[in-house]
Amino acid sequence: MEEVAYQVKRLRNHPSLVYWTGGNEKTGCYGRCITKGDYFVDVLLRGLINHLDGSRPYARQSPCSYTDLGNDNTSGECHWAYNESLVENGLDTYRKRVSRITVPFISEAAFMGPNSVEANKRMYPADKLWPMNELWDDRLMENPYGIVPLTFAQRQMKYAEDTYGKVKNLEGFTAKAMQVHAEAMRVEAEFARSNEGITAGFMNWMYSDIWPSGSWSAIDYWCEPKQVYYQMKRSYAPQLITFVENGKGETELVVVNDTLNAYSTAIRYGVKTLDGTVLYEANTAVSGLIGVYKEKVNFDCNRANVYLFAEYAQNGENASVVYSPKLWSGVRFTSDYAVKTEKLDACSVKVTIKANAFAKSVFISMKDNYKYTYSDNYIDVEAGKEKSVIITASEPIDEAQITVTDFAKMTM
Repeated sequence: MEEVAYQVKRLRNHPSLVYWTGGNEKTGCYGRCITKGDYFVDVLLRGLINHLDGSRPYARQSPCSYTDLGNDNTSGECHWAYNESLVENGLDTYRKRVSRITVPFISEAAFMGPNSVEANKRMYPADKLWPMNELWDDRLMENPYGIVPLTFAQRQMKYAEDTYGKVKNLEGFTAKAMQVHAEAMRVEAEFARSNEGITAGFMNWMYSDIWPSGSWSAIDYWCEPKQVYYQMKRSYAPQLITFVENGKGETELVVVNDTLNAYSTAIRYGVKTLDGTVLYEANTAVSGLIGVYKEKVNFDCNRANVYLFAEYAQNGENASVVYSPKLWSGVRFTSDYAVKTEKLDACSVKVTIKANAFAKSVFISMKDNYKYTYSDNYIDVEAGKEKSVIITASEPIDEAQITVTDFAKMTM
């Protein structure tokens, strides 16, 4: 109780503090299991916290539902459990699972993804780097309370292979598991943002690692962003244009404007093949939008080696977004693009990728990559288009040290 009093007094004047909870994933979070400490949480903590800070609500735990199931994805606040996709049929119906979450606050949306190849080489000795072994299980750990009897390393491997096929080496595992991590978190964040009138809060687990590991985080121990970091940056844009699958299984074009300034733009969207051929297209527009606009997609986007695209103007520039209903599962990418570098000054370089065919998750890096900041990375570049990334550092950049790879190269 002394510890609780100390922490409440220390934190209660922080404006970013939203509400207090008495614990994490306790009674009712795994089925209807009962954990120890309920009296402390429900009575003692509640009374002391309300006495010391009556300005914020208190919930017995996170998650906290209004039913007798602590983690109910139709009530109150929930932690989205991705375990279903491990025990059912993989990520094939992940969008459908996510669309069942109809709560005001998703306080934990979590998925796993590995570090970069370079970071793993820093984390494991050469003789333990590959294939996965007991040291991987030690570093990534496991959840003894989970319903799935797989270590975290085994879970990541299962997702990677179930979604994108057999893993051959460390590079292939990294590309496939990172891709799953980024795509799954995109599904959850963008559906939540589109779910206007129901979901008003979303938090991803987690931001960074406090020791050399490789599971939930968006930033690794050495502060190098993973692929999911850049995807979440896009998915969190205050003005977002994307596609989601709704609760009826329909694909929708979604425009989200979370600013207080009215948003207007014209949008061309449709279906393309990987070589850039447009199979279907439509045009729409939003005018003076604050909030969310949705429009049903009325053409087939589930064919092999095709994807949905949307093109629009953003801040006076041309912008676009791409989307795969099945998280790019079964799509056969190639590495057909040109790379151009331009020195902006001693400590900044612009790298431009011009694609002849769809380039998936193009990754730009340098030795000791955690030392450099990228305006974007793991980028998708459509056939016939180009994208640029700005690299900055606190020391001069040697252009000759820049390397570029992509999903197709890493999974060969």
